Amino acid sequence: MQRSTGPRATRAARPHYLSVRVWAGSIAAAVIATVAVMSGSCTLDTKTNFCERFGIRCKEGQECAADQAICINIGGCGDGIQQPGEQCDDGNVVDGDMQDGVFVADGCSHDCQSNQECGNGIVDTGEACDHGKLNGTIEDTCDLNCHLVSLVCGNGIVDQDKGEQCDPGAMDSRDCNSKLADQVSPGLGCKAPKCGDGYTNLAAGEKCDSGMVNTATCNGPLCTIPACGDSFTNRAAGEECDTGPDDTTACNGGSAGSKSCHLASCGDGYINIHFIPSGGSKGEECDNAGGGDTVDCNGNNNSDNGPGSCRKPTCGDGYTNKAANEQCDVLGGGDSAECNGKNALAMACRRSACGDGYINPVAGEQCDSSGGADTTTCNGAAAIVTGASCRTSICGDGYTNHLALEQCDDGAADSPTCNGNRANSVSCHTSICGDAHVNTAAGEQCDVQGGADTKACNGAGALAVSCHNTSCGDNYVNPMAEQCDATDGTDTDTCNGNGAGTVSCHTSSCGDGYINTEAHEVCDTKGGGDTSNCNGKGAGPKSCLPSTCGDGYINGAATEQCDTGDGLDSITCNGNQAGSVSCHLATCGDKYVNAAAQEACDVGAKDGALPDGTVCNGGNSPDDVQCKFSTCGDSYVNKVAKEECDFGGNDTNTCNGKDAGAVACHASQCGDGYVNTADGEDCESDANCSTGKQCHSCKCS
Repeated sequence: MQRSTGPRATRAARPHYLSVRVWAGSIAAAVIATVAVMSGSCTLDTKTNFCERFGIRCKEGQECAADQAICINIGGCGDGIQQPGEQCDDGNVVDGDMQDGVFVADGCSHDCQSNQECGNGIVDTGEACDHGKLNGTIEDTCDLNCHLVSLVCGNGIVDQDKGEQCDPGAMDSRDCNSKLADQVSPGLGCKAPKCGDGYTNLAAGEKCDSGMVNTATCNGPLCTIPACGDSFTNRAAGEECDTGPDDTTACNGGSAGSKSCHLASCGDGYINIHFIPSGGSKGEECDNAGGGDTVDCNGNNNSDNGPGSCRKPTCGDGYTNKAANEQCDVLGGGDSAECNGKNALAMACRRSACGDGYINPVAGEQCDSSGGADTTTCNGAAAIVTGASCRTSICGDGYTNHLALEQCDDGAADSPTCNGNRANSVSCHTSICGDAHVNTAAGEQCDVQGGADTKACNGAGALAVSCHNTSCGDNYVNPMAEQCDATDGTDTDTCNGNGAGTVSCHTSSCGDGYINTEAHEVCDTKGGGDTSNCNGKGAGPKSCLPSTCGDGYINGAATEQCDTGDGLDSITCNGNQAGSVSCHLATCGDKYVNAAAQEACDVGAKDGALPDGTVCNGGNSPDDVQCKFSTCGDSYVNKVAKEECDFGGNDTNTCNGKDAGAVACHASQCGDGYVNTADGEDCESDANCSTGKQCHSCKCS
């Protein structure tokens, strides 16, 4: 007896079922019989045999099949040993199974009586006939593939009336399908062969023909048997890729076993030295099926791959292999912020930790004190909360190392309570005004050693504005820079606010150039001098007020010559109603009638002269009659008023007096209608003479 060593000598347990495949018009029924019991059943009896491999029990006198989860008689068909009377024994009691819809025999029938070869004279499952040696002869209706064929096609004569294109006789030729093709699909026989017609014409070079559709056993468009390495990817045959027989950077070649013609991947269990996992730089050195880590091989990093995947583990390969006792691994073996590099000896590829005895500078370590305690130069492990553990103690590292004489440490920058690392001798000391370090975070704007006031900086005595830049309006009078200081920088009646420029927070003073309205200023000229619009500082209570005629102050810059204080006219000064000559000395000819100056009229000046008017004496008249109404008898001859003479209103021998009516102050003339006795006239008409006398040449006779 010998054990069968056929291709199905070992096989996984599988269910048993009935399957039928319809192929090209003819029905080939492949029946896989479901066998529950060969010579009994696997039921629990008082005496049973336990099959560890399949986990079933067989009754007494039975055992498990060699390669199928079923009970058989001891020594019977299915035990994997060819016994006398058996033609074969492949360890199971089925004929084969279905693959991609096609029945595939397993090389030994379910009863171990047929090797399932066409021509053995036994019609096996999947065969339509089997006439033994007669198969394929001209007279026989069974071809060499155990398919039924026609007797018309194959007679060697091209019967065109039967639709034949050719007739090669009983056997296929390179140019013509034989009648055997009709078994695949009626009408294919005696036709020109074509890859994809569903019939395999071996003489035409076809190895199979699945109708242009890829199947597990046939490359559809090529009509070749699928084989890893044929450079054609047949996914129906389980291929994911096919780049020829050798491994490539993307595809496993024909030597990869179950992973042949599969896309190369770290974790497929096959070492493809040409394949570089994603993120890596070198091909595979090893490959653990499933991608898990082992002490000798890096896995696939939970399918994320990366440097070192499917390589032998070494510290520095960039792959953390926990099975190889690594906690971390930086590509290249250098230290990283979290991982010790390959030079860390026993701590290589271990997470960097303050106190591990290895100074990892990339992790920020500058020292590593034994046990992690603080020293005068090194922060211990407790400094981890600020990230300064195992670093040289420096002000600004955020950790207060009292052994390094620090009072505080809130980081490199100043904080509201602690000076940062730029404070020189008071770095990492509690911030105080007067320590000579300007701690802006503590609200300081300046800081003078000892805390004294300076011109630019308030000292320590300034309370809320200590160590602030001297600022008008901060409510602190810094005597080095200020004379006064009003809250919020507003003006007061005694102090200029912070809008006063160079005189801000100076005592308000007329002439400081700043208008302090709270000090009742309306204007202010720098230096205090008068201007045309503003009284200067010499104006007493009217200082820094707009220059106004009547304010009692003579502002020469405003062209004032006098100022009565009440705006009224005086004997010497025009009041504020005099227009352009307001607050000017009262002058006849200024065209303003100042009654207080005893003026009755004023015709003004013209072309530099002071002319008379028709009713008014001008400025050239005697003082006692200047700017008086022109009157005959005022002893002033106002020719504009048509006077020809004026001798104080009295008649003279040349001038009529004021009583002469229309010819008053006219030259005395006989016939002027006025009897001027001073001129020797007795009459102007007879009426002026006594009775009996007549007037001749102003004489009565």
